Amino acid sequence: MTQAAVRDQADTVIRYIDPAAKRNETVSTVLGEFAELLTLGETAATEGSKVAYKERRARIAAPYEITLHDARGQNGALSAWDFEVNGLIFTDAPTPIPDFHNEELLSDDYVPLAVEVVKRATGARRAFSMGHHQVRTEVTGRTTSQTSYARFAHTDYGPAFESHLRRLMEGRFNVPKDEASTCGLCLAGFWTPIERPAYKDPLCLLDALSIDLEKETVPYIYTGISESSLNDSNRSFDEYIPTPASDAPAVAPIFSSAHRWIYAPDMTPEEAVVFKQYDMRPNASSKVCFHSSFRDRFHEGWPDCPGRRSVEVRVLLTF
Repeated sequence: MTQAAVRDQADTVIRYIDPAAKRNETVSTVLGEFAELLTLGETAATEGSKVAYKERRARIAAPYEITLHDARGQNGALSAWDFEVNGLIFTDAPTPIPDFHNEELLSDDYVPLAVEVVKRATGARRAFSMGHHQVRTEVTGRTTSQTSYARFAHTDYGPAFESHLRRLMEGRFNVPKDEASTCGLCLAGFWTPIERPAYKDPLCLLDALSIDLEKETVPYIYTGISESSLNDSNRSFDEYIPTPASDAPAVAPIFSSAHRWIYAPDMTPEEAVVFKQYDMRPNASSKVCFHSSFRDRFHEGWPDCPGRRSVEVRVLLTF
């Protein structure tokens, strides 16, 4: 049997938050007031101005060249990656649904299967959908910001979400109060290609073993995202699912040459990855697995190479 070539990619560009970007803004959300933040998205200063929006984004993020490592390694397997150690684990994806662009099918049929995959892969006691699943496609542009590929290293949550998540478990998911107030919490991401392998613009992940969280992260928050469209309007505050990176600060890394980025080349719809968005357990051996998309150069000679399509589901886990 011929061994597959390892597809490490040197000189690959990943955009990081610029460590010199100002972190001096205060933002009020439904979860509280948060100070000394770096903000992204639309603000009063940039709203309605496409040029100003792009200029702001350019000031906040900076490109760095890194080497991306083939997660399949020399033996072509993905089994070496561990959720608790590296912050990520590869697993089998659920059976695809006929139409991932049908929101009813996606929400009712696929998301529960994805949540169960995450629970099983991580060994969690309970698992709940956070309601913010997304299908991303090759269609790009400013008006498709919620469905186009993410182009900077980040995660979608941070420690400031914890207090509300404990209220949410009791108020919406009917977890007993004693358990909701004391259990270990972790927010996880589920990601898999759909309709075809991820030949272009695949997901890459930062091995949690390779980052110093105390020295190499910054809090950030998106402004201008409406939470009302993502929740049931007739629910109480205790049942409110917070909007990722918008109702409270999320976390992003700043560059270090010690960072080890990995990806699974040509990942198929039968393969999925589960990664830590943010682990709130005090004794967790890893806390977060940062992620981004990147431009895979391997298929540049394939003129008709199809764009990446994928689905992601955010899951709240208890331990």
